[in-house]
Amino acid sequence: MAHTMQKNNSYSNSRIYTEMPGDLFASKYVVHADCSSFVENMFYRSKSGVLEQIRTKKYSHYSLRDFYSSIATSEAFIRLNKVVDLQPGDVVMWLYVEHHQLPGHILFVDSNPVKIEPYAPMVDGLDQYEVWVIDTSQEAKSLDDTRYVADEKTRQENRARGAEFGTIASPNYKGVGRGHIRLYADTAGEIKGVAFGFPNSRFHPQETDWRIAMGRPRVKGN
Repeated sequence: MAHTMQKNNSYSNSRIYTEMPGDLFASKYVVHADCSSFVENMFYRSKSGVLEQIRTKKYSHYSLRDFYSSIATSEAFIRLNKVVDLQPGDVVMWLYVEHHQLPGHILFVDSNPVKIEPYAPMVDGLDQYEVWVIDTSQEAKSLDDTRYVADEKTRQENRARGAEFGTIASPNYKGVGRGHIRLYADTAGEIKGVAFGFPNSRFHPQETDWRIAMGRPRVKGN
């Protein structure tokens, strides 16, 4: 991710591909993928054996529903219910309960969760944990996200470019990046919701808004 220049970094669910030096005829890092395809590609490149354990694949690529089912049944992932059990390399995902343009999202965890002083939106009875994540997305996750654009002129140009091509006109960069989100847990530590790292981000409660699942990949040999 750190070596992918912005001009070679885009979010797309068509003509999906990634490149890395060492690939045939490749000399640069390129990410042209949506969230589930990016996760699939990283598992494929790592030769982890995770993908081979998923039995629900219906299309040419593993879908979000394939990943969710595999976590829920502890098939190719060990299902995690407590936020504090997350480690770098685990995945967090959610399916949207209400109608949405996309079915959901999936990302890699890139840090151990850290309990923080709650800030808006605050939910009575729930603790907040900050966790760094890596994903491919149409939106930045926090002010310190690598995709967040602070310069207003660039933000306006990005909005215009998005509108021109008929995509979501985000002021921030799209594609692969690293930022942080907040995971909400009850007193037992179980996941109860998600909010992005921006102040006053919307809180998405478990089951009623997002169907959230967390899992640790069952890596070959472990």
